[in-house]
Amino acid sequence: MANSEHRRAQGAHSNEPERSPNLLRIVRFALLSSVSVLGVSISSMTGEVNSSPRQISPTSSSSAQDVNSVSVTNLQDTDVVLTTSWDPSVATYESESVIAPEGWNIEFSTDGSTWTTSEPLSSSTVTSVRASGKVPSQGDGGDGNTLRYNDLGAVVSGAPLDFAASTGGDGYDIAFPDPSRVINVYHHNGTGQAVTIECKLRTTGSACPEGKIYFDDDANPADDPGPYLNPNNSRIAVHAPTKKAYTPAIRRSDSKLGFLCVDYSLTTPAKCATEFIPVSSQSSMTALSEFGGIAFDESKFYVVNAVNHRLYCLDMATASICSGFGDRTVGDSTEDGFLLPANGFSAPYAAGGWGWTSDISVIKGKVYFVHGRASDYVFGCVDPTTRSFCSGDITTQPTQNGSPFDFPPFPLYGTNGTTLLGVCLFYNRTCIDANGSAFVTMPTALSTFLNPSTVDGIDYYANTPLYFSLFEWGVAANRLFFQVESGGEVWSADWVGDLACWDFETAAPCDFGVNGDEPGIVYDHSPGRRLYSFVADPYLDCIWSNSDSGHIVSMGTDGGRCGGDDSSALFAFDEDDARLDCDASSDPIRWSQLTLSLPTGLDVSKLRLTVRDSGGTAVSGWDALAVTSSTITLSNLDIDETGPAPEFDITFDNTGLDIASQVTAELQYVAPPPELCVNLLPITSCTLGQAINGQLPAPPFDVTHSNTLTVGANTISETATVSVEGATYDAQTQCGLGAIEGSTTLADDGSPVPGAVVTLRHPTTRKVIATATSDSSGYYKFDFLTPGTYEIEFSNVDGKRIPPESAITSPLVIVDETTRADGLYQEAGDGPDWSYGLLENLWLPNTA
Repeated sequence: MANSEHRRAQGAHSNEPERSPNLLRIVRFALLSSVSVLGVSISSMTGEVNSSPRQISPTSSSSAQDVNSVSVTNLQDTDVVLTTSWDPSVATYESESVIAPEGWNIEFSTDGSTWTTSEPLSSSTVTSVRASGKVPSQGDGGDGNTLRYNDLGAVVSGAPLDFAASTGGDGYDIAFPDPSRVINVYHHNGTGQAVTIECKLRTTGSACPEGKIYFDDDANPADDPGPYLNPNNSRIAVHAPTKKAYTPAIRRSDSKLGFLCVDYSLTTPAKCATEFIPVSSQSSMTALSEFGGIAFDESKFYVVNAVNHRLYCLDMATASICSGFGDRTVGDSTEDGFLLPANGFSAPYAAGGWGWTSDISVIKGKVYFVHGRASDYVFGCVDPTTRSFCSGDITTQPTQNGSPFDFPPFPLYGTNGTTLLGVCLFYNRTCIDANGSAFVTMPTALSTFLNPSTVDGIDYYANTPLYFSLFEWGVAANRLFFQVESGGEVWSADWVGDLACWDFETAAPCDFGVNGDEPGIVYDHSPGRRLYSFVADPYLDCIWSNSDSGHIVSMGTDGGRCGGDDSSALFAFDEDDARLDCDASSDPIRWSQLTLSLPTGLDVSKLRLTVRDSGGTAVSGWDALAVTSSTITLSNLDIDETGPAPEFDITFDNTGLDIASQVTAELQYVAPPPELCVNLLPITSCTLGQAINGQLPAPPFDVTHSNTLTVGANTISETATVSVEGATYDAQTQCGLGAIEGSTTLADDGSPVPGAVVTLRHPTTRKVIATATSDSSGYYKFDFLTPGTYEIEFSNVDGKRIPPESAITSPLVIVDETTRADGLYQEAGDGPDWSYGLLENLWLPNTA
């Protein structure tokens, strides 16, 4: 018999076996005991592989995607459930591989009857996955596809109205609790007027359904001042996350400073459950004029008591006093708020004119103040998070020559609109750095523009003597807006809405072109335009102001009308809404029609349609088309030109926002049927075979698809079994690999026998696994073999033959080892020729 030792040296050969021409002798390479390799038990005597199932390594090359799909072609919305099940003994699924239609519910089961939406930690326990959702179907789209529809959301733009002055009050400040409402708060309600917040619809200028909200204690808010007092420069702010509006006021019953609250998150907006939130327990304010500066940002609202020089703060997110601004013990007394630098002037009005004692602004979370009177101003910064001056003792800074009329400090941004270069004052054109630690020089061009006395200043642009007003500034579209007034007297008849603008991006006066009379100035000399506050619109590219008469006006940041002359509705299609199959880049197959729902009174002839591609460019042949019907056929609209996410821009000639905002649209299109896809991992044992590039095929396995479609009261169920194949697994990781090599030589002298065909077979089925041909030195090799016993067959070579006892060998492959199996030949003239009889399954002598 052959030597049972595995010979690793290439030069080693098997001993020549004892020859018996009439007897088939099969030489086997065998071990005396079983060998266990990576958990696979290999029997040396039988050459079979006894293995328990092993789960393959979950790599991309080892999984096969199973696709469960169902066609939805009925003319009605359909509830669909797709269920995929498998036998856990033959396959498992790849964790986090489940793909279902966008927005559908995905569930997992370990027994086929109990379901959970949480993916189990162990994927090997899962036997079924299902996805459920609704398909908005309008019939058969052809080829098993679905004619679908989606309601499209719109962005509406246009020209908001100038709101006429209100009866019973004048305004100061405005705010936007939501895209449809514009609110304003009346000011100086010292006599005969409760604190009042008015609301108007943005699209029409008409009163909101809830009407005016009065902070009064009786049914007639106009007969007495009411329980609260608000200041000359009333401000109002909306905390966007909670949709609650706040305005500062004094409670008359105890003279406490605080904030009134209106809740616009309610279906019908109304005063908050807690309508007044005190922020000071120490102040005693009894006169309207004792308010100082008022300012806010997205979350904090600040107000200054001009008498005691204290800064108070409301946290709008918590509807309470800001941290650190409440009562605290200092020495033997109780204090609250934050003490600003005091000076000798302790009243907001001087005998010779107006003199604000405090103006404040909130810029990037810090509070900047200008405090004092005439030439006694101090200018600095407070950090609310530390409740200290940004740079320490602000009183050490030099005072600057001021003016009895000034604005709150304004931000000076760089050309990118975000870098804060400094914080400045209008009248004396003084700036400090962002920390309030040093004075910085205002850019020359801006200083010149703000100087009415220079040839290139405000006077030059306006062609008439101009002065700054008392009131606010606003920043929108990287531009600074503020009011100037002509004639030099606050109460003169020509105190009108001359609006100045500085462009941070160009570091120059705004270029209004035909919209303005001069660079940097826009005139509006119509009655009632004595402007107060300036507020950037959070929804449109506009700046808004409330006038002395309560007349609310808006203007585009380019100096023109806010939103343009015509209104429009831009309906955008989200391609994710169309995806029902498993391809993340899957697009609708073709467009069908766009159906518009128009409010009563809107003539379809006023509509024009522009279709834009996914990049916003108008599609050729679809630009400003006249609309003749509310149902627009899109069968000629090429999806290759639109891309998967087109926009449908509907323009309304001479139609207000109130009408345009009522138009809705439905897009009909053809899309693939819904699919549930799961990457399944076959469970396989290490069967005999040769790996290609380290991979071996796993056997096919069966998967069950169960689908239900529910249309109204009718439910249709289908079940089918499909075979999943084509998966591979990493044989090296799974099983470990070995090799067989050997030589074909003459038994007499050991000389090589080249050209011998060596066949590797399965020992039981005799299926050919691989073949090799010995080279000029008689060498051959089979690489990347799974462990186990193979059968090797050597062929005769011209002039040489293989004896029967050496014709077939049965070597055992071991992990990470190379086993030898040599073929010993003899000259053809030595004895009878033999050939292998397939029917007899043995070697037979040639008798011919």
